[in-house]
Amino acid sequence: MTRRIDEDLPLLTGAVRYVSDQTLPGMLHLGFVRSPSAHALLTGIDASEALAMPGVVGVFTAADLGLPPHDQLSGMLPEAVLPPPLAVDRVRYVGERVAAVVAEDAVALADALDAVFVELEPLPVVVEPLAALAPGAPLLFPAHGTNVVHEVSAGDAAAAFATAPVVVTVEQVNPRVAVVPLEGTTVLVVPGADGRLHVHTGAQMPKELRQDLVRYLGLPPERVHVVGEAVGGAFGGKTVGGGPDLSVPAAVALRLGRPVRYVEGRRDNLLSMHGRGQHQRIEVAADTDGRLLGLRVTITCPVGGYGGTGAYEPTATLRVLPGPYRLDAVEVHVRSVVTNTPLTGPYRGPGRAEAAAIMDRAVDAVARRLGLDPVEVRRRNLLRPDELPRAQVHGSNLEHADFLDTLDAALRLADVDRWRAEQRRRLDAGGERLLGIGVATWADSTAGMASQDARACVDPTGLLEVMPGSTSGGQGHASAFGGLVARTTGVDAAAIRVLEPDSDRLPGGLGSFGSRSGQVIGSATLAATRGLVVQARRLAAHLLEAAEEDVVDLGDGRVGVAGVPSSAVSILELGRRSWELESLPPGVERGLDSLASFAQGDRTHPSGCHVAVVEVDAATGGVTLLAAASATDCGTVLHETVARGQAQGSMVQGIAQALWEEVVHDADGNPLNVSLAEYAIPSAAELPSLAVTFRPTPSARNPLGAKGLAETGTVGAPAAVQNAVVDALAHLGVHHVDMPCTPERVWRAIRAVRDAGRGS
Repeated sequence: MTRRIDEDLPLLTGAVRYVSDQTLPGMLHLGFVRSPSAHALLTGIDASEALAMPGVVGVFTAADLGLPPHDQLSGMLPEAVLPPPLAVDRVRYVGERVAAVVAEDAVALADALDAVFVELEPLPVVVEPLAALAPGAPLLFPAHGTNVVHEVSAGDAAAAFATAPVVVTVEQVNPRVAVVPLEGTTVLVVPGADGRLHVHTGAQMPKELRQDLVRYLGLPPERVHVVGEAVGGAFGGKTVGGGPDLSVPAAVALRLGRPVRYVEGRRDNLLSMHGRGQHQRIEVAADTDGRLLGLRVTITCPVGGYGGTGAYEPTATLRVLPGPYRLDAVEVHVRSVVTNTPLTGPYRGPGRAEAAAIMDRAVDAVARRLGLDPVEVRRRNLLRPDELPRAQVHGSNLEHADFLDTLDAALRLADVDRWRAEQRRRLDAGGERLLGIGVATWADSTAGMASQDARACVDPTGLLEVMPGSTSGGQGHASAFGGLVARTTGVDAAAIRVLEPDSDRLPGGLGSFGSRSGQVIGSATLAATRGLVVQARRLAAHLLEAAEEDVVDLGDGRVGVAGVPSSAVSILELGRRSWELESLPPGVERGLDSLASFAQGDRTHPSGCHVAVVEVDAATGGVTLLAAASATDCGTVLHETVARGQAQGSMVQGIAQALWEEVVHDADGNPLNVSLAEYAIPSAAELPSLAVTFRPTPSARNPLGAKGLAETGTVGAPAAVQNAVVDALAHLGVHHVDMPCTPERVWRAIRAVRDAGRGS
């Protein structure tokens, strides 16, 4: 089934109505006064000038609103390190929200934000995670006594390292990156005449948002109504429920009794919506044939000025290791530390992309040490189909897959033999235009928190409405879920409308995150749709005066009595008539309204292989991506066009992390790239065609056979590109380049080995 044009056209033409497009009579505009210092005592806030300005309604501090700290991990972190919605007593990063200003219009708001004066007494700053662990380092929370806010150790690889003939060590930084959705965080909060708070937002997790607002505002659940709106991109950055950008506008709207809208600008978004960021020390033990014997990893993760969701991501890294490899001796030490930088949070494949980077650098490092082909080392260590399913050492219950098949498929798709021949030709000819080929083989772990509701019904006009409970950030939900419903019922896709979640109609609509949409939300949608068909058969039996067991689903959008063609009646007509009948048979709702839930018992494990080919200019350090290919096992492919778009889109983000993207702060904690003129995201001009193929092994963990898909490129592509850059430079003696492999970083690596060769 091809993708429906009526889903894409509004996105392409700008016709989609986002929260930032919505206005209401009497609506107020909210913005945040932010700290200009990375670490300082907050000694005063002078809002007198702002309050005297025309159009300014109020300035609110932490003391005014009295909101509790945001416990994003439900008790996993010490209470002392949790982030307050607005700063209390001290600020801990540049951009921390200090006060909220509310005005009648956006112009008055902008002027007032500049007129609030924040009094600060500077404190020592620590930006780098290893420096935050050093003796005498400035403490962000003196009462806590340490900058470590979360620590985990698991596994024991001592015996493997004690006897291994080969031990290789790699230290690398997985860079902090900005999420960069097209639209930042937005929320419109409307106090209703019914005494309820109506919250319109493009957040990824509307159910979680509602629960957080109930908790933070102290309201009964029935007083909070959340409506999911169009999401202008999210990539994990909008998963955190009632963060300050949502809870503060809600609290102000309650206080003032007027609608309040907050729209995050581009600078504020680049300043604060971050993900990734790990310092990784990787030690790998192997035999002389390149077979992996042990892995020891120490992860130090800077999570920003407070303990938030970023403190959990290294735990996901631990869980995924060692990916698709045959390796039991895996020892991992994780430390999440606070630093004077903005908080980190989820970013497409959080924690798991970092795990893939660890394994693929480890495998390549072993291959280089032994003079072996990195592909051959993978073949010797990848689990075979007859070894699956398998419980990996730290909790990943790998399901059936064929890792060697996806490896071979990606190599063929990238035409690696041709590129290897070209690489040899260039090496023989000499010159500065070097060619490198990189491979990454990975197995992900997706769809935790896997319970989901979905609803299907026919409205009074005869349209089949589906509410999967997920806000779509451009992933093609209408096409994927609409196509699923069309195939299940036989109803024409043009008569199916896929709706955004509404907590009044779907209280269990958890949302879209962690590559769960197809497998979990799709399975819930399938169950709701099947329930609707059962109700249609039941109503048809009632109207046709037939036994219910004699009425069957004809599969073409109709039901009828078996063997009696003239009895066929469309599901849509039955749904429409159900609104008109005075009474309905037992088990039939008006609209054939079917609510269903699906709970997946275990995570699924999409897997695959990425291949990248790069050209490196040894004179300048410039890197050009010449080719990229992926072979992915995402289980059953529910919609080919949508799936291909997800695979390619995530590849672009993964490639960008490897070559261009990194959030940078100076030694005083000042951000250095908070505009798109400074923070480098790619356009189509920087990318070749991205070759994609699917090698599905259906999952047994949900009725659709689906596994995760949306994060496959951000998990697999970064290491493939990084490995390709190192491959291009290996003959020079360069064995590692941190991501992003910028021209300066590559040039310095080349210069270092050349200077060493000259004895300088």
